[in-house]
Amino acid sequence: MLTSCKVSCAMKINVSTILGAAGVSLVLIIAACSGGSSGGGLPPDDAGFSDVVDASMAPAVDAGDAGPNGAPSDVYPAFRPPVPQILNSHGPVVAAPIIVPVFFSGDPEMASMTTFLTQFTSSPALGQMVGEYGVGAATLSAAVLVTDPAPAMVEDADIGAMLVSLVDGVDGGAPAAPPATADTIYVLFYPVATTINLSGRTSCVAFAGYHGRVKTKGPNATYAVIPTCAAAMLAARRTATVTHEIAEAATDPSSQIGFGVVDPLDDIWAVFGGGGEVGDMGIAAAGDPTMLFDGITSPIQRMWSNAAAAAHKNPLVPAKKNAPYYVAVPVMPDVVPASYNGIMNMVRGVTVGAGKSKAIDLQLWSDGPTGGPWSVSANELAIQAGMSGTLAFAFDRTSGQNGEILHMTVTVKKANAVGASSFLVVSTIGAVQYGWVGTVSQ
Repeated sequence: MLTSCKVSCAMKINVSTILGAAGVSLVLIIAACSGGSSGGGLPPDDAGFSDVVDASMAPAVDAGDAGPNGAPSDVYPAFRPPVPQILNSHGPVVAAPIIVPVFFSGDPEMASMTTFLTQFTSSPALGQMVGEYGVGAATLSAAVLVTDPAPAMVEDADIGAMLVSLVDGVDGGAPAAPPATADTIYVLFYPVATTINLSGRTSCVAFAGYHGRVKTKGPNATYAVIPTCAAAMLAARRTATVTHEIAEAATDPSSQIGFGVVDPLDDIWAVFGGGGEVGDMGIAAAGDPTMLFDGITSPIQRMWSNAAAAAHKNPLVPAKKNAPYYVAVPVMPDVVPASYNGIMNMVRGVTVGAGKSKAIDLQLWSDGPTGGPWSVSANELAIQAGMSGTLAFAFDRTSGQNGEILHMTVTVKKANAVGASSFLVVSTIGAVQYGWVGTVSQ
């Protein structure tokens, strides 16, 4: 039996949010485990818990007057920098998803999850989330009920074996689940009393869901696993996790990676998001990743849109009304080596050197009026990951708006083992924050 999990589950970066303390709309806590990570990411992991990192923790550096600051503009966006794109590595997508929910008998969440899936598959939400990648409308199959009691502890391999027995039947018996097809996605719901172990990671601690595939008598069966987490915030986000996994299983269902890798120059985005799939990149973009969709009474997760990103609009879809997207984009003039998990990639960056400083332009742009300036700060990935930071940030100004240019001086306090450090420039209005990634070569 072949089991392959498309995981980029909880990078164990101990996160409460990648952005700042104001980023309450980004508090994903655990988003979900999901598809294969991009070529040079950290070990496969999807949004975990993230410590708030404040640039004020770094030693102060005088940025000085690094150049002109531009002027506010009513041309949106005022700048059009290169934007990340998710690539397809010649893998398939699920063109017409058939969602087969699997529940254990007596699961008190069965009714609410069935209602949610009925609403979700009856709405145009999935098409708006991932239609541009070739995924069409979904249909909902009748639920499969597992009569055996749910286990207290289960390994992913055992989950795969159970699914095979449901699809193929046991000892010549009749199958309990519909046969696997290229379009079928089985969604397995586990009750709160079950703890799932995935390659040494624990459900509701390191991940809130993941998707994978397993060999049956027929085609491989694509599946998603959804634990029930007791923590109130994770429980509130459970339906968003379901849509995260369905969308990623549909766009990246195979070991031949589908839409699961980021273009090489922007590969570091996959590290921040915990993977290169459409849901992971939605986390990397941050801001407001969940929403209530018309006709659906529980939240869904918004996905990364290559088309929206290329148009310099909010890359998360479905789009929200009256919600401007605003970012401060570090100008990265170089292509620099960056090693993560022992894999060397060449990414957009800036060369500074250990013990040296360099001023970087931050181009501020939005896709519409924001009603005034937004504040700007910077966080270092190493600190977010619980390691010692090597960078210090200072600004000539810490706020601006579309058309303006801020100057951020980056100081490399000391060299690290990989010769590069990555950071997130955070733009904040009220409780909503958006981030943009940069890398410093030492």
